[in-house]
Amino acid sequence: MKKLNELITKNVDMCVSIELCHTRIQENNKLLKDQDARINSCLERIDSLSQQNTHLQKENAELKRQINEQNQYSRKNSLEIFGVPEIKDENVIRTVQVIAQSLGVNLDKQRIDAAHRLKSNIRKPNEPRGIIIKFISRLDKDDFLKARKVKRDFNTSHLSHYFTQLNVHPAKAIYINESLTYENKQLLNKCREFKKNKNVKYLWSRNGQIFMRMSDNSQVFKISSIESLRDVH
Repeated sequence: MKKLNELITKNVDMCVSIELCHTRIQENNKLLKDQDARINSCLERIDSLSQQNTHLQKENAELKRQINEQNQYSRKNSLEIFGVPEIKDENVIRTVQVIAQSLGVNLDKQRIDAAHRLKSNIRKPNEPRGIIIKFISRLDKDDFLKARKVKRDFNTSHLSHYFTQLNVHPAKAIYINESLTYENKQLLNKCREFKKNKNVKYLWSRNGQIFMRMSDNSQVFKISSIESLRDVH
């Protein structure tokens, strides 16, 4: 009888122990469910924040694009000239008129809104500073640029008749380009690399926009971003 009682007691203890295990398992299951719920809530929050971040990035990119377009539009009457030697006590407007005359363009100073030298290029400290010109009329800007394209060999020797004090030996090329924003200049530099690596025949800018064409008979592509280069073929 004593042994039976001991067995009964052990059995009861075992049942209690098993019941306790069940209780703890249930508690652990509840904890796991609560943790899963919190994790899912966090994941949903992360997903929501990720979507918001993507949306904000797109908005930011669009705002930057609009600002860049506005800044570029403000340069619609402007050109930049590089390679023109600097002289002492220079009158930049007079220098611009001389350049125009050398290109066969009659440019009165009243048609020039502003003209001045740019900052020195720290990567090319020995080269003359560029000149930026803002014309009163966009037509004058276009005529100036067209004249440079006609005179393909335009260089410093063409200015020696007007400025005898210029050192034009050896003669160096003079470049005249549209005035581009910093962002568009960076994009144009990327396009130049692409042109060199992919054997693209034509790359140019017009009215602040960049264009590219693989060959004489291929399609013209407008390059508005680095991603646009993927479409060039």
